[in-house]
Amino acid sequence: MLFRSTIGLVNQKGGAGKTTLSISLAFEGALRGVKTLLVDADPQQSVMGWLQERETELPSETLAVTSMASKTLHRDIKNISKGWELVVIDAPPRITDITRSILLACDMVVIPCSPSGLDSKATYNTLELIREGAVFTPSLKTVFTVNRKPVNTAIGRSIREVILSFGDDVRLLNSDISMRVIFAEALSAGLSIQEMGPGNEKAKIEISSVYEEIMKELEA
Repeated sequence: MLFRSTIGLVNQKGGAGKTTLSISLAFEGALRGVKTLLVDADPQQSVMGWLQERETELPSETLAVTSMASKTLHRDIKNISKGWELVVIDAPPRITDITRSILLACDMVVIPCSPSGLDSKATYNTLELIREGAVFTPSLKTVFTVNRKPVNTAIGRSIREVILSFGDDVRLLNSDISMRVIFAEALSAGLSIQEMGPGNEKAKIEISSVYEEIMKELEA
């Protein structure tokens, strides 16, 4: 595990599943003993709303949640992330000064993409923004993951083909995350997918696989 690695979940299209994935990845790290800080950088405060729904304490030794929807996040986060090994940032659902600040703060950007034409266009525009900013953050890594994929359909394969057509510099994770009701149930209950009861095994495996791939990319 790299010391104080920062990943941002970014896509200018709302509904791509950034918040749910941010929470899931942060919990995955915490449960593996990685000291993880989850940062809500979305002015809509979706992560903080999720936190308010919780009826149980967070695993405080390995996980903390904070809010920082600021265009100076790349400077401010250096202080609040001291002592944490992994920082996960949930970005706004549009390109703003906050988003640009997140890109400056991150070691890696994860772009979740849902299998729809509108999401594909927004995802490409997000990638173009990251490419433009590469002059300021040449070491920034970018990976895509297919998120909210309908189960047992060919749509997941087609969206992978679309993403790979974005260019030779595109890195698409092998693991997909399916559209499952239990993700929405967890979010509304203030829980992570890892805390849900029976019936969440496949969802947990998918999150675990995506987390492991991201860690490997960070360490590469």
